[in-house]
Amino acid sequence: MKEFLTRALFGLIYAATLLFSTHYSKHTFYGTFFIIMLLCLKEFSSLINFSKKWIFVIAVLLFFSFTVYFPGYIIYTFTIISVIIPFVNYFIKEKISKEDISNFFLSTIYIILPFGLLLRIPFSHGAYNPIILIAIFIFIWTNDSFAYIVGKSIGKHKLIERISPNKTIEGFIGGLIATNIIGYIISTYYTELSTLHWFILANITGLFAVMGDLVESKFKRLAGVKDSANVIPGHGGFLDRLDSLILVAPFVYLFLQLV
Repeated sequence: MKEFLTRALFGLIYAATLLFSTHYSKHTFYGTFFIIMLLCLKEFSSLINFSKKWIFVIAVLLFFSFTVYFPGYIIYTFTIISVIIPFVNYFIKEKISKEDISNFFLSTIYIILPFGLLLRIPFSHGAYNPIILIAIFIFIWTNDSFAYIVGKSIGKHKLIERISPNKTIEGFIGGLIATNIIGYIISTYYTELSTLHWFILANITGLFAVMGDLVESKFKRLAGVKDSANVIPGHGGFLDRLDSLILVAPFVYLFLQLV
């Protein structure tokens, strides 16, 4: 019971922090996710045993390139410079192995770029509007909660047992149905997107949230650990809490660009 209460309390604190910082202003949004990105990068670096500190310099550089309305060519320049840094270091100092190069690209693709695209979601209609991103948070939490409830209640068929033995097909379907219901409810209040678009966003979130959780579970299994860190009582690390959002964000951003 004590463990459940601890998990519930810190889960509420975590959710309230994300919702408040995202809703209050773009500056609190940027600040909160800048810190979270660095923490997730630190935890992921530990999982893959990547100790090069310059990855954090690259993360900061790319993060701030996404927070400003730079023309596309400037963002591309920042990206190219970031990619060149490890290669220059490799050829001049010869202290970077091929494994370091691989880990650099993996960290960039899995952590840094998704956070960068996440920053652009509230600006999908021009001025800062956090409603869609807040809805994505709610979709993820709804999907996760109902997948757990349904899976525990009637789940019999494992989803991908070798990666995450607790996930079931019934739980996955239950979470997806609940997320679509929430999507419909939100569509009745926020009409800047059509009901169809909200349903698509709900399904994008439901599908890729589960995939994000499975991807991180695979990294943890390879590293031989249960959690990415032990900083949030009852929840593990920040990467454990953000694994779904990390994979959802790029696909939500892409969809919003298309519509």
